[in-house]
Order: sequence, then structure tokens, then C-alpha cells
Amino acid sequence: MWHDVAAVRECLRTGRVAALARSLKRENVATWRALEPVERREILAAGSASKREEVAGFAAGGRVAEAPVLFDDLVTLPDLRPKTYCAALETLYHEYADPIDPERARIYLAAALPHGAAYPKIFHCAARVYFELGDRDRVVRMVAAGKRNDGSLWLIRDDMALAPMWPHPGYAELFAHLDPPLFRGMEAARAAGPAAVRRLRAGGSPGGRLREFVNLEWVDVWGDDEETLAALADLPRLARLEFSAHFRGPLPTGTLTRLVQVPALEEFTFERGGEAVRPGQIRALRTDFARRDLPVPERLLHVALLFATGDGTTEQAGVRDLVAAMDSGVPAVRQAAKRLLADRLTAPEGGLRPGDGVVLAGKIDSDQAVLADRLAEVGATLQRRPGPATRLAVAGEQHKGRALAHLDAGVPLILESQLRDLLDRAAPQPLSGAAGDGEELAGRLRVLLTSPDEADIKLAVDLARQGGLPPGLLEELIVVWKDTRLGRPVRGGAQKLLAEHAPAALRDALAGAFARTNVFRDSALPWDVMSAAHDLAELCPGTIDEVRLLTLLIARRDPDRFGRMLDICGGWMTFTHLPPYVLELTDLGHLRIEQAGLVELPDDIGRLAGLHTLDLGRNQLTSLPAGISELRDLRNLDLSNNHFAQVPSVLFAMGDLVRLSLALSNWKPPWPVHLTTLPDLFDRLTRLVHLDLSHQHLAALPNSMRAMPNLVGLNLRGTRLRELPEWLTEMPKLRQLLLEGASLDNDAVNRDLIARLRGRGVAVWTDLADA
Repeated sequence: MWHDVAAVRECLRTGRVAALARSLKRENVATWRALEPVERREILAAGSASKREEVAGFAAGGRVAEAPVLFDDLVTLPDLRPKTYCAALETLYHEYADPIDPERARIYLAAALPHGAAYPKIFHCAARVYFELGDRDRVVRMVAAGKRNDGSLWLIRDDMALAPMWPHPGYAELFAHLDPPLFRGMEAARAAGPAAVRRLRAGGSPGGRLREFVNLEWVDVWGDDEETLAALADLPRLARLEFSAHFRGPLPTGTLTRLVQVPALEEFTFERGGEAVRPGQIRALRTDFARRDLPVPERLLHVALLFATGDGTTEQAGVRDLVAAMDSGVPAVRQAAKRLLADRLTAPEGGLRPGDGVVLAGKIDSDQAVLADRLAEVGATLQRRPGPATRLAVAGEQHKGRALAHLDAGVPLILESQLRDLLDRAAPQPLSGAAGDGEELAGRLRVLLTSPDEADIKLAVDLARQGGLPPGLLEELIVVWKDTRLGRPVRGGAQKLLAEHAPAALRDALAGAFARTNVFRDSALPWDVMSAAHDLAELCPGTIDEVRLLTLLIARRDPDRFGRMLDICGGWMTFTHLPPYVLELTDLGHLRIEQAGLVELPDDIGRLAGLHTLDLGRNQLTSLPAGISELRDLRNLDLSNNHFAQVPSVLFAMGDLVRLSLALSNWKPPWPVHLTTLPDLFDRLTRLVHLDLSHQHLAALPNSMRAMPNLVGLNLRGTRLRELPEWLTEMPKLRQLLLEGASLDNDAVNRDLIARLRGRGVAVWTDLADA
């Protein structure tokens, strides 16, 4: 009856107005708009309260151009929900709406404001309408009414469309009991005026314009130019700063040095390219400047080291400057100086000789007793003070000027890593005894190192330090070192073992960005953990098993805080077979192995009994093991973009699946294998809610699909289906059918079936003309 205006008017003439109201659907809005206002309102008046709210949903969720016509009719009714009157006001100032019609606004306001006490958001919306109309005094009155009725005043405070109201007398007073607003964008800040802006979030390199806002206390900004940094350094009240740097070239060391020394600045976070300088590091830097009263050149160098500015400051620094920087109170500065010194300092020719003495200056990672024993093996000694036999000095961190004294005295300086390399060449150190003993010890230590009991971990560390470290335990030691929940002695012991036994490339990688990465922090996502493990392995290829390290990190993290998700995706880690230690994560809830080159799953995949989600997209699987059906809790299975020539029969033994994807990606090159037929077994997947078969070469659907009572979404995009089966209209819960790119015939049969599906409330997406 909603086919066209004539049909609707015939229904009105014959008294079927109630039937018209009941049958009104979203797709009938075009016909609705073509009716006269009196006709539309007659139909609305005959409808139920729920039907009127449904029409309001069409207005709120439909096209902007349709909303005024729908709401013009709705606001004439006295018994709508307050939320609906509020939605009507919101459409008046929608960003894509036409300029406000004052008469329409008057009608909407008259209908909505009596309901403000029951739904205070109405006063916020009314304030926006009056602002658009230029009546600022009424804006203040509406905000005051919202405040009296316990409205969410902070939402009005943070509404940037009302930013120009802040200079108005009386407006700011309404928010005096709240924290100052966070202005988002320079346009809003300028509209509010410098006096009102104390907190600002801005992008696009605001540059020198920031200097206008002399009251700024909190700034979150991204920038790519020195002028923005310089303007921030000139803000006298700046107390908190979060800066996201998008510089294409080097950072300006001098301007950054000015900025970190702004007297009022208490919190400063600086992020660039995924690497962050944290507030604690900057506070430590400022404290170090003040405590040691460092001269300007040294301050510039320390800032350049901490921020990795790359503007030539560190390259121009001499060896003495960098050795002095190893005395800094900021670990990141010391580590950066050490990395540069590794290329500047060289061991004396000839290495260590019998009778040579070695003196330490500062803190080192190695156990001094172990180091003394290793020196004794080549006839050298570890000296407390320099003497005639002193061959070289080892510059450690926080040396309190002693390394500089040795340098000034002409004693050759080297780093701890360079000393270990000398010792390794002179007397290679075996990591374990006999092979059998080493394997047995490694197994025992592995169990202890992965124990949840800190006492077991401490025992393992002590045993390894006393009896040597068997091979194959570097990943376990890294996890112990990074676990911030463990005590310092345990973590320090693990760090010393890594310093003594890890290959040089791994030691350098651990001392770099990975040292500042806390994968156990509350905000660390599975992606962050995967990224940290991958970045570490990339810096020292061949030294660690990154998948094992990632597995150990996930197993060690608190499941109550982080859940149990192992995320291996993006092609960063590749393996044809699932490593056996992954199956040890028996309480894993979500396993994602995407684009890893996986060709098969192990038969005992069922050991992962806690899995509820398994994502195996973009691999090279051709079959599935029978053991996958033992995953009783599995509800979501993604097998998209694999190489299945037929649907694995084991899937139909997994009747508890809720989501299943067998899709292919249409943006990939021609796929080597497509599904061309489906087995007639889908009636066994009675709990399936979403099924994705997109871009497979399917010409027909099996009749068993009609017996899937819970299917809500079916994706058939890009398939070779030419005719839609009639039984689609019989599926009781189907709500979404995706058909774009399918090879459907553009005939009356398909168009009629699509129309009937839409009449049942199914959202059908198709590129058929007139469908």
C-alpha cells in the first residue's frame, strides 16, 4: 500500500489509515515525504506510540534532508518520549543541515522545552539552537536551566560549538565549580578567547599562535615544526604537555632543551614514531640538571641523547662528553651515550696479556666475581685502583667522574661489552657442561623460570649464576627481566645472566628501545606485546625465537588484567607449522595467527581447550585436523583467505560455532583455490549466527542452509550466485544479506525476493539496479 502516493491516498479515502500506520517502513520515506502534511499527520495520529517512536528512529538515523519533514510532523504530537523531542532539536543544527529556519526552531522549542525537567539534555540542545539563532542571553538561560535540573553540565562545558560563549558575562560562572574545559582545536580556542583557555588539544602544528594563550596549563598537541615547540617553551604557566611529534627531519635540540626547563612544567610526554619519552624520564633529566648544575653544552647533549634528535648534536660530541653523559641520572641518556661510545672506543691492540690489570669505573651488568674469574683464565686481574699494571679501564654507568679521571690519566677506556668480547676471543666460555647434563639442567631451569612462584624463579637464577647457563633459555630470562611484578634481586640476576651469556647483538638490542618497553603495564595490548617481541628479534636476527618469546610473555601476563590472547599477525612472524609450545597455553582464549605461512594445524590442537576465538586468516591451510572439533568452547572461527578446495568436513561436527568465515579477499591477486560447491550439511550448524562466504566461486547454496534457525548475517558478496533461493525468506532470524558484486541476474524474481526480504526487516545490500 506504500508503493506510491496514489495508493496511500486510496487507503486514506477508504478508511485504512491504521493499516497504513502499521505498515510504514523506513524504505517508504520517499513516498511519505510526497504526501501533504495533513495526510502524514493523520497517519501518525492513527499509529501506536511504538510506531511513532519507530518513525522518529527513521528521522534520527536517516538522511539529513529527510529528518525535518519527519520531525515537523512528529513534534505536533504531545505524547512522544522526551528523548525524541531532543532528537528533533539536534537535527536543526546538524553539521550537514540547512541553516536554521527560525519559525521551525520556535515550534520545535515550544514542543521540547516542557519536557526538559524529565530529560535535561533538552536544555543543552536548546542552547545550541538559540546559539545558532544568535540569541546568546537565552543560551545562558538554557544552560542555567540544565544546571538546575541536574543535567550533564560537563557535556555543555566541553561542547566546542558553544566555545564563543565563554567571553559572555555569566556563561563561565555557570561552570565555576567544574574543571576548566578542554578546548579541542585552535578555532574553538580562539573563539573562546585567551582568557578562558587553560586546557587545549590541538593538531596541525599550531605554531606561534599558541603564544596568545598565556593562561594555558595543559596542552595535548601534535606538531611538525620548531615554531610550535618554541611557542610552548614561552608559555609561563604550562604544567602538563603531551606532544606528538611528526617531524620529517631532525628535532631542534636547543628548543627542546628550553622546553624541558620551563619552570612550571610538571608532566611532559613526547612521542615520535612510536617511541615515547615519558614524564619520569624528563623529571629525572631536570633533577639531574639542577643537582649537578650542568653547563649548557652538557644539557644540550643530554637532551639530544634522550630525545634522539638527530640534528648533529650527538655526532659533534667528543668521547669525553659521551663518557660524562654516562654519569647522567637518566638511564636512557646513559644507554644512548653507551651506544655511541661503542663505535668510538676501541680495545688496545693485542688484547689482554698475562699480568695485565683491569679497573672498573661505574656500574656494570656482569657479576664482578664471575668477571674476575674470567680475567684470571687469561692471566689478568681485576684491580680496585689503577696501578702500573693497569692495561685498561671499563667505563660503566654512573661512574661519578672516575671514568673521566682514567681518561685524563691516559688509561685506555672500553665498555663492558668490549671487555666481554676480548675475553670470549681469548678464552671462549662454554654455556654448559656435557650435553646430557646441559639438557637435563636446561629442562629443570625452564620449569623453574616459568613457574608462577617467585621463589622458584629466584632458585633458577641462582643455579644458573652458580653453575652456568645452558643454551636455549634466553627467552625465559628476558621474560623474567621484564616482569615488573618480580623483585629487583630476581630481575637484576636475570639481567646479569643476559649480560654475561647473550650474544653481543642481543645485548645491544636489549639495551636499546626494548629496555624502555614495559609489556606488563596495564595499557599494553596484545599488539604491543607482539610488536615488542618482533622489534627485538629484528634487531638481532637468529639470536632468539620470537614466537617463543611472545608465547612466554603472554603466558606470564596476568589473565585477569590482560585476558589470554596470542596475536601473531601481519606477516611479522612466519612458520609453516604451529610451534609445540603454543599448545602449552591451555587457558588461551583467543588465538590469532594471520599471514604466517601456516600449512597445517597439529592433531592435538584440542589441547587449547579454553579457546573461544580462533583466527587463521591469510595462511595456506588446505585441511583441518579432526582434533579441532575437540575445542568445545570455540565460538568464532576465521578461516578466510586460505587454500581450501572443499569445506573441511570436520567443521560440521562443531555445532556450537557462532561465527564462521570461509571468505576470500577481492583485493588480492587471483587466488589459487576457490570453493565452487558447499556440502549439504549446514543444518548441523544450528547455532551459527554469522556466515561469510564472500568471493568464493559458489553458483548455488545448499538447501540445508534453510535449517539454520539462528543465522542473522549471510555474506555472499562477489560470489557467482545467479538466483537467490526462495527459502531465504523463511529464515526466522535473518537480518543482513550482503550481495554486492555477486553475479545475480537482474530479473523480476531476484528483485521481488529482495523486496520481500526487506519487507521482513532484512537489510539487503546489492548493486542490482532498481532493487
